[in-house]
Amino acid sequence: MAQHQITFVYGLLAPDTPELVDAHLNERNALWNRLINRHQATQTAFEAHLKQEFPHVASGQAQLAQERMALAIAVKDKVPDLQERKQRIKEQYDSLRALIDATPAIAALSQQHSQTLFELANQDIKASFLWWPNHETLMREFIQARARSLSKRMPLGYRAVAGEGSLYVTFKRPVPVLHLFGKCPTVAIVGEGRRRELKLTVATNGRCRADKQFATFPLIYHRPLPEGALVRQVRLVCRRVGSQRKYEAQFVLSGATRVEPPPGKKVAAGMDLGWRVTESGMRVATIVDEAGEGRHVELPADWMLRSDYVEDIDTQLSASLVPHIETFKSLALTRETAWLAPMLSRERPHAASLALKVLQAGQRPVPPAIAQWVASVRSLVEEQAHLREKLLAQRLDIYRKVVADCCRKYHTLSMEKLNLKSLQLVHGGDAWIDHQRRTHRHRAALSILIRLFKEAAHAKRIALAEHPAAYTTCTCHACGHINESKPTLEIKCAGCGVTWDQDENSATNFLIKIRPRHAA
Repeated sequence: MAQHQITFVYGLLAPDTPELVDAHLNERNALWNRLINRHQATQTAFEAHLKQEFPHVASGQAQLAQERMALAIAVKDKVPDLQERKQRIKEQYDSLRALIDATPAIAALSQQHSQTLFELANQDIKASFLWWPNHETLMREFIQARARSLSKRMPLGYRAVAGEGSLYVTFKRPVPVLHLFGKCPTVAIVGEGRRRELKLTVATNGRCRADKQFATFPLIYHRPLPEGALVRQVRLVCRRVGSQRKYEAQFVLSGATRVEPPPGKKVAAGMDLGWRVTESGMRVATIVDEAGEGRHVELPADWMLRSDYVEDIDTQLSASLVPHIETFKSLALTRETAWLAPMLSRERPHAASLALKVLQAGQRPVPPAIAQWVASVRSLVEEQAHLREKLLAQRLDIYRKVVADCCRKYHTLSMEKLNLKSLQLVHGGDAWIDHQRRTHRHRAALSILIRLFKEAAHAKRIALAEHPAAYTTCTCHACGHINESKPTLEIKCAGCGVTWDQDENSATNFLIKIRPRHAA
């Protein structure tokens, strides 16, 4: 049985040799892009051979792709015959799969082109100056992404060569944490207290310590690594916030003992998911346990105000872009600046994204008119990017604390089986209402909260029971009477006269699904 792994994350300041780190990050991203080009070339050749030797299979695949595209449009337009379309596509897929399985020559042809791809990929990797742990992780990422791309018929995405990404130090034999403080030749933590230095191997030309190229980062050692754990991998992650770079170190450990709270009696609870703006912020979840105690998970009012400020900056940036759109579109038609065309080809170009791309352009050419506009809005773009980064981190911290608290108090959590795709649908009508709905959905980010709960359930810290949410809000938890849905938060039951909060009532109904009514 595989050991449970824990990742410890520490903040880093800029390294002493930023050009060395940038060179290897850019080489890793450039190598990824070369592998994608290889994949596209071999896939095009395979499809050409398939069309030439097995035209009936190629035409079947093309027809299936068209049907899938039509289905995606139909789902967006909410046409009534969705089930019939899905059934027809499933039948086409099954018949095509049976035809391919019955033709061994197609599998041989696919294997031949895959073998050619990986031979060329190995040549690219051998020609690269990257250290072997980065070769291995990049190849693993490429194989997994290629498999997903082929199964979903979606193209692989390129990576920007702009000093972003990850570098890896992988230990084939895990080393004790204590070795990082002087005995490990590839990673070293130097110093005492919170302010330390991380010495990390970026490249090596041989087996000796003198052959290694190190980058030294000021490290914020805010919590100690567990002494009894084993280090499996150290990751250096670099990402951009605005035009600045943020570094962090991730230590992947196994064998670390989890500190558990003192044992106590745990109970079951029910949770209702959904966003609702209140005077104190935005409510995203409500939890009620067997003892009748309830709590609301909220994004606080100051968080909402700062999010509104981010939206205001977005409006200012968009207004500043409008007078220049046509000029910028004409400038982006040249070959040198074609990388700007996709952002300007949209009906409503996102000004903040365009400005960030120009700020992160690196060596790519930027027309003077666009550069002048970016210079005029740079302070706003930087402020928005950094504020958004803080808001996302604060929201994630709130959700993590909620999940940790639930794991300490509850042994089972009964929750709504939420269809996240249905929440993305725009229901038409009032454009302002649709905009508010979309904005609040993005702010609530219920998918993050659900993911954290599922990760806790996977680690067996809590048990999850998911149920459909039909009528849970308006069905009285006390008598079972189904009331008329109302926009007010509090509803008085027409059956028994009990007044309850809609979210608390829904959470109690989810609890009732796993506990008798009298216990709830």
